[in-house]
Amino acid sequence: MILSTLIFTLAHIGSTPQTPGQEPVPKVPAPRVQDAVTPPKIQIPSSTAASEIPNSPLSSDEAARIALRLQPSLGDALGALQAAQGKTRQVGAGLNPQFVVGAGYDQISSISGPTAATQAPSGLGPAGVSPVYRYSSGAALRQLLFDFNQTRNAVRQSRALEGVAAANLTKAQSDLVLAVKSAFYNLTNAQRLVRVNEQNVENRQRQLDLTTARLGSGIGLPSDVVTAETSKSQAVLALTVARDAELQARVTLLQLIGVNPETPITVTDVAEKPLVAGGPQTLVETALRARPEVQSAVQALKASQFGLSAARALNLPAIYAAVSAGAAGPDIPLKDNAVALGVGVQFPLYDGGARSGAVQQAKGQIKTAQSDLQTALLSVRSDVISAYLGLASAEQRVAVVETEVANAQEGVRVAEGRYAAGLGLFQDITTAQSLLLSARTDQSTVQSNLDLARTRLRHAIGQML
Repeated sequence: MILSTLIFTLAHIGSTPQTPGQEPVPKVPAPRVQDAVTPPKIQIPSSTAASEIPNSPLSSDEAARIALRLQPSLGDALGALQAAQGKTRQVGAGLNPQFVVGAGYDQISSISGPTAATQAPSGLGPAGVSPVYRYSSGAALRQLLFDFNQTRNAVRQSRALEGVAAANLTKAQSDLVLAVKSAFYNLTNAQRLVRVNEQNVENRQRQLDLTTARLGSGIGLPSDVVTAETSKSQAVLALTVARDAELQARVTLLQLIGVNPETPITVTDVAEKPLVAGGPQTLVETALRARPEVQSAVQALKASQFGLSAARALNLPAIYAAVSAGAAGPDIPLKDNAVALGVGVQFPLYDGGARSGAVQQAKGQIKTAQSDLQTALLSVRSDVISAYLGLASAEQRVAVVETEVANAQEGVRVAEGRYAAGLGLFQDITTAQSLLLSARTDQSTVQSNLDLARTRLRHAIGQML
């Protein structure tokens, strides 16, 4: 209000009648300047497809949940998990009974001499095919009894690898949540910076009006008007850059969520919730239990150990039991029937080095898995400590930047008041306004860094949402 009154008074000083004998105030020629006009906002084309995102403003957690449901990149990890589950069932089939049935038709002709002795089919193969009868059928049931746990260890190894795939899926989901929430807070920061630059343009316009009023009253300098107009042009340019950054941040967030980048979206400018946790050691212990990288490394080590046990039993005897039944005859109904019950042992005497090679390979995999586990443990500890220190530093900067903004606002107020009263230079206003813009930019950036620091610490300790 006071500044508006000063501008109005200065604008009418030039029209005050001159007293007799007083020299008239020389009229200063108006500077040749071009006014910068703020361009309109660029609108993103609206998509006509049905939106997967609700119209209500989204929080960071809501955006992450939508991404977990829609992001197609998670299909790789999900497909790997399904493949591992199928592999476990495939390997586990060796522990289950195997049942085979068959039927056959043979045309038997004697070339010379009598026909060979008749017999019904038995055993597992070829089921349902008789060497002497025209018609035959058969069924057989086979069950593994004992193979020194070779098959069981292979199943355990496959289940451990299934656990690795599940942990990798969890890691992919956790990384996606981190990326989405980071993009979310980058977007909210970009929106705040647009508002900061809009306020800067308004302030530059007010200061331009002040210099124009002083020049019109005959007490201002043309250079001040030119400087004010140049400062406004720079502010308008910075505003267009900030708006472009906001649009790009919006597209990045929508891409990470997994929807059409033309989808309209509204986000809430709400800070990330603080973590309820203890000191660094407590956070490290939580991370070692929850981080999928550690779980994946542990399961990989178990898989390699089970693989070694299976490799050592590779050429040991295996005992099977079989029950079979068959029927055959020259015509239907079949009258030559047989049932067989047997127990057999398979013992490879020489495998050409297959067992020793498998054992050597399994030992190498164990060494690699142990190294990967230690690397994962060290990496998790480093992530937690780094994220903890980053959060502590971000929290300290919040209080500092609030003081910076308050002082910068006061600096602009004082500089404008002194200039309006004819006690200061316009350069003082320009400097103070630049400091205010920098302070408000720092304030938005610091808040964004605090949100990102909290998000990174949550990710570091294995807390997804």
